[in-house]
Amino acid sequence: MKQAASLILCKPVGRDGLFEVLMVKRNAQGTFKSLHVFPGGALDQSDNDSAWAPPASSSTNSSPALLPFRVAALRETFEECGITHQHILSNSNTSNSIQLDPKSLSDWQRRVKEDSTSYITFCKTASLPPLPTTSLVHWSHWQTPAPEKRRFDTHFFLTTLTTASPTPVIADATEIVDLEWLQPSAAIAAFQSGRIRLIPPQFLTMMELSRYTFEDLCALVKGEKERRVPGTCQPEPFKCKEDGGVLLLPGDLNHSATVNMVFRGEVQCGTKNRLKFGIADGVVTSIRIITTGGNDAMGALPNNTAKL
Repeated sequence: MKQAASLILCKPVGRDGLFEVLMVKRNAQGTFKSLHVFPGGALDQSDNDSAWAPPASSSTNSSPALLPFRVAALRETFEECGITHQHILSNSNTSNSIQLDPKSLSDWQRRVKEDSTSYITFCKTASLPPLPTTSLVHWSHWQTPAPEKRRFDTHFFLTTLTTASPTPVIADATEIVDLEWLQPSAAIAAFQSGRIRLIPPQFLTMMELSRYTFEDLCALVKGEKERRVPGTCQPEPFKCKEDGGVLLLPGDLNHSATVNMVFRGEVQCGTKNRLKFGIADGVVTSIRIITTGGNDAMGALPNNTAKL
């Protein structure tokens, strides 16, 4: 499996705790054909460079093993969207940011895309502060189902911007053909109407995010609140008479990882935690969550505060 990282980037929208999430549309020829996903991509060797190590005093949201994934999430977000980490640093009351003109940003995007080691050069040349790796909350860990030919081992991270004003984004015009900020409810509605295409990690993440206010997310980023990170999720194809063809999630009675989850008291025995797909012309057009016995589809079931 190819190791990868993805960034769930959120910004406030007006009042009442509303927020939008940045989504990018992949081109029609790549691995994720015309899908709306969060910015991200595969790890490169340069993501392990010692130059990215956070200060020794940093502990919030930190994990040495995940540092290369955090670096990759930030690097890929810059490559694909032109968003530099100076926008995130305001969460830590750091204001040493500089403004780069669109042409310079675009030129650096191209250089970093061609050679990932250029990301270090870019950060130094632009006098950018250290990467805010400790401001990235580890949100989830997904692995592509075993039957798939191309498989990814992807860690998802979440962070927030503190300004509601539009953040300049520049699509790389190769892998990415469009970018848009969407509230979780709007993303789900757009998927249900067929305007955008989603797959389980993005769909379930947007469902889960509907539980939160922007203030909740900022508290997680700042380390003022904690959230239990779900274990690794590797969906498993399954077929039964009652539900037909489904995709099992950890916690489902028939998922291979469930026995250990029952032993740890995380789920009840004999429960369902699965997804049923509607498919037309090879495209996923709907996703139905089937859960029983206290399962919540990786945190995706909305509660009474959901903005759906």
